[in-house]
Amino acid sequence: MKDGIRCIEMEREALLKVKDELIDEYGRLSSWGSEKYKKDCCKWSGVICDNQTNHIVELDLSDMSLRGNISPSLLEIQYLKYLDLSYNDFNYSRIPKFIGSMGRLQHLDVSYSNFSGEIPHHLGNLSELNFLSLDSFGDGSLTSTSLDWLSRLHSLSNLSMFSVNLTMATDWLQTITKLTQLEYLNLDSCNLSMVLPPSPYNASNSLSRLVLSGNELSSSWIFPLVFNLSNSLSFLDLRSNKLQGEIPVSLRNMTSLTSLYLSNNQFTGEVPHLALPSSLSYLDLSNNMFTGTVTQCIGSLSKLEHLLLDSNNFEDIITESHFFNISHLRWLYLFSNPVDFESERPFEYYGGFISAFVTWKGKEAEYINTLHLVKLIDLSNNNLVGDVPAEIASLVMLVGLNISRNNLSGFLPTNIERLRSLDFLDFSRNHFSGGIPNGISQLDQLGVLDVSYNNLSGKIPKSIHLLTFNASAFEGNPGLCGLPLTKACPGDEIAQVPTIGDNADGMKNSEDEDKLINDGFYISMAVGFIFGFWGVWGTLVFNNSWRIAFFKLWNSVMDWLYVKIAIGKIQLREAFHKFVKF
Repeated sequence: MKDGIRCIEMEREALLKVKDELIDEYGRLSSWGSEKYKKDCCKWSGVICDNQTNHIVELDLSDMSLRGNISPSLLEIQYLKYLDLSYNDFNYSRIPKFIGSMGRLQHLDVSYSNFSGEIPHHLGNLSELNFLSLDSFGDGSLTSTSLDWLSRLHSLSNLSMFSVNLTMATDWLQTITKLTQLEYLNLDSCNLSMVLPPSPYNASNSLSRLVLSGNELSSSWIFPLVFNLSNSLSFLDLRSNKLQGEIPVSLRNMTSLTSLYLSNNQFTGEVPHLALPSSLSYLDLSNNMFTGTVTQCIGSLSKLEHLLLDSNNFEDIITESHFFNISHLRWLYLFSNPVDFESERPFEYYGGFISAFVTWKGKEAEYINTLHLVKLIDLSNNNLVGDVPAEIASLVMLVGLNISRNNLSGFLPTNIERLRSLDFLDFSRNHFSGGIPNGISQLDQLGVLDVSYNNLSGKIPKSIHLLTFNASAFEGNPGLCGLPLTKACPGDEIAQVPTIGDNADGMKNSEDEDKLINDGFYISMAVGFIFGFWGVWGTLVFNNSWRIAFFKLWNSVMDWLYVKIAIGKIQLREAFHKFVKF
């Protein structure tokens, strides 16, 4: 090794050939062959050499926005164990067959790199492979008509083929059962067909994470398959299939299970008792057709952190007792169920944390915090009755509050101005009465407001900020009046537009206009501009205190002008409607 250079010359030349066939628009491979590291390829980006032999053993080209071709010169790097080409753009080209000849590879990742066509069966020659990711972008452009080539990868522990089209691969199940070292399997959105499980086959002791979501699997055989496929599953994802009927009671025998996803199916009946000595921390049963009570499937799951039961047909009364034993609960989704909340403190949940996902202003956000710093409450579309408790104003960090589409009554919270961080407030489609509290006008961070379709009455508080909301935010309240609604309150008058110099049609006379257009007018305008412009702006440029005072005044004037224009537009529109009706 000369002058501390570790790189082996043949491998360095091979890398330069690889670079020559790649299109590197962002210069991610600029260190390859640069003057600073011209000879030592072990210091090039994404290249790792063995400390003992100096051979290149890892090549990580992930997320470099590379295009072009993958050069066969990679074969000259004979000791390569790790190859990652993920998150690039190879323009729907085929996965190179020669990769199947890189016999020392243990890790191969070509996911999300815009490959297409049939996966080369030559990859089955990589007998030392333990990690293989072939995830696609969801368009089904990457396919495999048979998975028999996988059965030769006896060391494989991690296999991910998200969105690879396996419509023709009817041997997928027979192949999977031969991979006895498999720990993680992801066949999400692969168009898996209905096939009979091989007989006989034994359960694996290694498979712990299984993802079969986004397919067209049915209940008739999927659960027996899962029970026999592994006796040590901790993660099971069967979302978005065609699963029907009741969940088998035998599911509770899967004592290693910590995460269970069964949403977006057609399950019916009651949820079986899943607690016996259960380790579930994540349970997603949303978007099904479950009925009956939710008591048993909540109160006994002491390790539960995330519970999603929304969009079902549960009929139950939810009380504090449901949450006594769930001290770790962080997420609770119960919306879109005909459930009733029976609690003196419906907003004070029994649990250490609360979290929720919500979409507004076109963005999805996750809100997580401790109970006294909770940032979002979404109890929409339930059967909530009674008043909104005054204690809700104590949640001063609240960003979003959605209790729409319930049967709540009484008055809107009078101390709501304490929630100064509110960005989203939805009280719509309830039975609230009385007026809109003035405190709402003080919520200057509010970006979304909806109090429509209640029994509110009186005058909408005057506020610059409330005028920024559309009238639809207040509609459906027959007793409400004032801007931005077109219904005027008693005593309010429609502003009249001055008519000085107007003719009978409301237009200025041409003679009046001509009087202004003369030589003196242009001369005065020029002189006024010169002295006025430089008299004001010159002072502002050279006098700091005057400049600050001016812009404060400017902002005030613009706010005032904005309100006047907004009010004027609404009043003119109202006058026009009355004129048309007349």
